[in-house]
Amino acid sequence: MDTEAVEFMFFLKRNVSELKRLGSEWGMTTDEINACIDKALENEADIPRDNENRITAMEIWLRFSQGVKLMFKVILIIFTVLFCVFMLASYHEPTANYVMKVLQPYGYEVFRAIRLATLPLHKMINITSYYDAECLLDNPFYREPAQECDLCMDTHEVKLMTVSQHWVVKRHCQQQQPFVFKPKVVPTITFEDLVDLYNKNKDVLDKSVARFYSTDQEVPDIASLFGLQDNDNLKKKMGISLHWVSKNMASSQILRKMFPRPEFVPPESEVALEKTLYIDGPKSQHFEIVGGFYQAVFVTIVKGNRKAVFSSVQECSNVCSPLHVDLNEGDIVVFGPGMWRLNIMPNMEDTSIIYVGSFTV
Repeated sequence: MDTEAVEFMFFLKRNVSELKRLGSEWGMTTDEINACIDKALENEADIPRDNENRITAMEIWLRFSQGVKLMFKVILIIFTVLFCVFMLASYHEPTANYVMKVLQPYGYEVFRAIRLATLPLHKMINITSYYDAECLLDNPFYREPAQECDLCMDTHEVKLMTVSQHWVVKRHCQQQQPFVFKPKVVPTITFEDLVDLYNKNKDVLDKSVARFYSTDQEVPDIASLFGLQDNDNLKKKMGISLHWVSKNMASSQILRKMFPRPEFVPPESEVALEKTLYIDGPKSQHFEIVGGFYQAVFVTIVKGNRKAVFSSVQECSNVCSPLHVDLNEGDIVVFGPGMWRLNIMPNMEDTSIIYVGSFTV
């Protein structure tokens, strides 16, 4: 028997069992399967085999399906292992610390690879509006942690501070005790100063608006706000109330020129990029100061005098009393948004400007 015949016999031996299996799956009887094999062998004898290593379409399909099955098994195993590690780390703190320690050196490389891999998406989808987002998807199962009402039960007044002592500030913030800081030197800032700041940095500030709220339909954005030019035109907008929230680095650096870091903030604390300006005209309504990004919020009365009321969070409202405070121009009130809500009472007279930020404790 020549070499070609021997190779052909080996080929038949390898594939006959597979042919019978496929025939059974197709519902063929044993006699029908054998008849098909015999007929195929008769036709095969007449077909010249120029390529000794020829692979049939069936072999290609078999190898492809086996590769897909193997890849699926590998992915399933990897996903199962990662899920188990995640669940274990979620409930076992030593495991979580070990995993973070192991993965920390590779954090930058991993996220850099993800950023590079997602670059093609930028050509199809504009996601720049999500850059400053704190949350992309709401978590319906999230619940605010329960507050210890003992922290506010014994608080009956808002403390007054005139000297910048960092350790006292940290103690008040950690104990959730609001206080008012009265600086020795109060800078004079007017609406015209804000207009001038905007005109000098218009291109940057126009792009830095994370949120803008206005009660006047004729003032829908900051361009139309500062287009009023001076305080007299703003005062004509009776009852107008505007909130401007900025969250990026460029605008934060510009606002810092006019509103520097408060002197009582400890040097090791970080001030959040998120800044908010509240501008109210005469006879504007009351509003609540929205909590800042960090644990301690500072509220600067830039222009005007306002009355404010502190109320505890809902779960402590039955045991903690509200606190009333009169705020004068230049005062800075500090509180923890986890325990307190700060409501600014209606503005009855001249224009009012309030600047809000937050810092870590």
